[in-house]
Order: sequence, then C-alpha cells, then structure tokens
Amino acid sequence: MVKKVDPFDAELEKLKENGSWFWTSSIRSTGSNNALSDLIKTRDQFMKILETETEDSIVNALLKTKESLTEKLVITHLMRATDGSAELLDRVKDYLSFKKIKSLTIQKNDGTDRTYKIQSMGTTFTTKLRNKEILAGNKKLHEDIITILLFGSKIKEFTEFITFKKLNLGQIIGDQKELGKYFESLYIKVSRQESGIATAASGTGPQKVVDDALEKYFSKNNSINRVSTSRIKGIGKDKEGQQFDTVYQVDRKGKSAIFVAIEIAFQETTNSVIERKSKQAVELFKVFKQNGYFLCFVIDGAGYFSRKKATKDIIKNSHQCVTFNKSDLQKLCEFIENLSST
Repeated sequence: MVKKVDPFDAELEKLKENGSWFWTSSIRSTGSNNALSDLIKTRDQFMKILETETEDSIVNALLKTKESLTEKLVITHLMRATDGSAELLDRVKDYLSFKKIKSLTIQKNDGTDRTYKIQSMGTTFTTKLRNKEILAGNKKLHEDIITILLFGSKIKEFTEFITFKKLNLGQIIGDQKELGKYFESLYIKVSRQESGIATAASGTGPQKVVDDALEKYFSKNNSINRVSTSRIKGIGKDKEGQQFDTVYQVDRKGKSAIFVAIEIAFQETTNSVIERKSKQAVELFKVFKQNGYFLCFVIDGAGYFSRKKATKDIIKNSHQCVTFNKSDLQKLCEFIENLSST
C-alpha cells in the first residue's frame, strides 16, 4: 500500500530550511541586556519602598516613584518578583470583563476587608494585554496591575483559584526580614519573564522585524497602508473588531478594500503560544475567506518545528505562512502587493 503523502509536510520542511530555529541578534536585539541593567540598578530603590510602606500605602507609593525607577520598571520588577505573566494578567482582564466585576475585595492582614475599585482592566481596557501593552499602559491600568500582582492571593473574588496563591507579596510589605527571605533568590536573572518583558522594554522583537520590513516595502505604495489599531471590524465579537499583531488595508481600483491580518511569533521552545496560534488559524481562516480577507502568519523557531501538527494546521489555515528569513518576508510583501491588483 502506497503511503499517502501530506503536501503540507513539504511546506513545513521549507519553513525549517528557511527558519532561524534559535534566537538571533537580528530577531531579538541584545539590547534587552540594557533593560536588565536598569533593573539591577533600581532594585535597591524598589526594595526600599517595599520595606518602608504599608499594605495600605504601597500601591500609591509605587505609582509615585521618580527619577531612575520609572513606572515601567516598577511593573517589570513586580512581574518578576511575583512571576505574574502577561498571559495571566490578560486572562484576569477577560475574567473581570466577562463577570462584570467592577471592584475587588482584598482581605487585609488584620482580617478586615478593603474594597478596591477597578480603574481600567476589564472595564475601559478590554483589548489584548501583552507585555507591550502592559509597559505602555497608563496609571489607571498600572494601578490595577500592581494591586493584582501584590494582593492576588487575598482577593476574595479569586480565592477559589489556586493560580493566585503565588501573588502574595503584598502580605509582607513593610516586613524587612520576611522580604529578605522572599528575595533570597535573585529573581531578576532567572525569571522566565526576562526574555519577554526585557525585549518589549527595549523596543525590539519579532513584531518589529516584520513591521519594519513591511513598512519599508510599502513606503511608496499609497494603496497599501498599515491599520493603526491593528483591528478588522466585522471579525470577532468586539464591536471594534478583533485585534491582530499587524493589519494592512489594501485598496483596489473600482473594488472595495480588503484587509490582511498578520500574526507573528518566534518560539525557541514549545509552549502554549504555539497551540494558541494554531487554534486561532483554524477558527479564523474560514471567516476570513468568507469576508474576502486574508490571514497570514510569520512564525519561526525550533518550538514550531517540533510541534509538527500545530504548525501544519497553521500552514493549512492561512493564506501565507513564512519565517523571519528576509527572502520569506519579501515573499509576504509581494503576496500582499499582488492583492491590490486582484
């Protein structure tokens, strides 16, 4: 019996041939070390605030830091100290929105309760909450994030979820001895947060590589323009449309404009991002085809190459799937350019 050949195996092999497999300086700038240096320089300042404030005053104190300890660095310190990821915070935002929770009840160390009114998460801020959005957030969003990272384990609305047990730093604010124990292991250098947030803080990363390539290619083409909101109306449940990593509008003579959504991710190791991107492709591809729009992916890294089924699902359910290789990005640009004449 002749073994059936899967045509998408060949596409996967092309990705593996063109791909980088592991992080390179062109995809992820070593400038992230500068962000790490800033964390080390401001660690004592950050620690002093934790040691001298109380559970009632700590949030405001962290929001009012000056000079070298910026608000962005405060958030980064806290995310490392608590191992509170952007993905977790994004899920919290979705949960608050879905449950229509407007305030949180925090149990204090003396057994009394304090009510915290949510400023932004899940109310005025309902879009995707990634490291980039977290670091660029305003004070209201940062106040919510700081409160959840510090007191998550004591928030009554979350008590049934063991996920939040690790968010307990707020319980030892002002206790120098306990804080010393908490920080015995230098979390800055070993935290899994370092690669994601530091890269975002330095303004570099996979998305910037793709955006720069596309913007340079289309700089003189007035019929192809990047959508500033990265949203496509009519796609997804949000009234403003679903948000993607990058969206381009392609104007066509005598015809209605079409949209191209581009999802971007480099994964050196296997993790949930790969499965999420795969599921997203399967769910959205039919919707895009029905609307006459186009869904593309720029994926790379050994993580994708080892998850063959997930990666082939992305290839099957996209109009273009390329790596960060320059020739591949050129291929993506040409694909989008050709749409203007269809």
